[in-house]
Amino acid sequence: MQLSLYSPISEGAITRGWTGWGEVAKKSYTSEYLSSNWLSCFDIGIRLSTYLGMPPPISSPYLLSTVKKACLQVSSLLPSKFRALLGIRQVQASSTSHLLELSNSGSFTAHFGLTRQFDEQPDNVKADYRTCWTPYLEAELQGAKLYLYAMTLALPAADDPKDDNIQSLHRETALQKGLMASTTLITNIMTLSLVPTDGNRYPVGALTFPPKQHFTTLFFATAYLFRFISSSHTATQQDRELAVTGLMDAHKIFQAFHKDRDHVRAAVHIETFVEILRLEYAADRRPSSTDLVTTSRLGASVMCDAVFCAARYRNRQSASGESGAPHTWRTTNDDAASRLPLAPKEKAATVSPPFDGQTTYEVEDTSWLEP
Repeated sequence: MQLSLYSPISEGAITRGWTGWGEVAKKSYTSEYLSSNWLSCFDIGIRLSTYLGMPPPISSPYLLSTVKKACLQVSSLLPSKFRALLGIRQVQASSTSHLLELSNSGSFTAHFGLTRQFDEQPDNVKADYRTCWTPYLEAELQGAKLYLYAMTLALPAADDPKDDNIQSLHRETALQKGLMASTTLITNIMTLSLVPTDGNRYPVGALTFPPKQHFTTLFFATAYLFRFISSSHTATQQDRELAVTGLMDAHKIFQAFHKDRDHVRAAVHIETFVEILRLEYAADRRPSSTDLVTTSRLGASVMCDAVFCAARYRNRQSASGESGAPHTWRTTNDDAASRLPLAPKEKAATVSPPFDGQTTYEVEDTSWLEP
């Protein structure tokens, strides 16, 4: 933004004497070049804000209008798939911005009404680009919807007890919609993993190549399924089995990347989610409260809360069942040290046999779900 990438720049003063990019030919600083950079900034901003649970940096009506202008400026240069992705991103930015404006009003009805309105917009993008639609775009679309539903779960509890029923109804609706979005997202990620590649050199198919945020969104979906199973008051046995199947499939995907530390950590967290759910079902303590412990990260609060619950469970004392103060907890790196690949600094100092990708953990066992 400091480079004024979103501002119209005259041909004669396009660089304004600024040479911070070295000896790059000034002729390359065309309006198309600047528009492409602005769209990249917009895309990256949405990715980071969704993961970190912060307001999108480019979300005001004025800045979104510059995104639309930039799209028109380079429409002939952009692949249809990227234009579709930018359409989804614009819905994400606009919905988050508008819902944030309502966050202080305390009107759950208004919040949910706006959520329903934005829930339809990604489908409109899909209809516009149906001829080039792919599992990659479908995963992005479902991730955007999931973040939208998660913002309902992150709302603070109602101050007026009379609003409790309204809030509970909206949360249940968000959980049910999130169930379908999560499982659809995971199914499309699984589809990418089955797409053959040249020479079959990659055991997870085309999933080897999508950017990292796909796996972040995949983990977000598993966190949402964990929240659904543990807190939905209206879930049927079929709903719970569908959610557990999603957890299984996501675990298989992460476990397939056994040489990546982030993916192994995600698999460990999913295993902990299942252990927590098994314990709750064994004690017949379902469903628990839908209130999140972590609520300060917008839609990402659901993911942060799930990780917090997993860490608290792994650090409980066997005698008392208490977990102690969070600052005393062991990390996932400590608990799963034998499974985690070496960090770059460790690789430079130590030579160890590679992990074979096998684990004795049986996440596929669903007998604990039987009513």
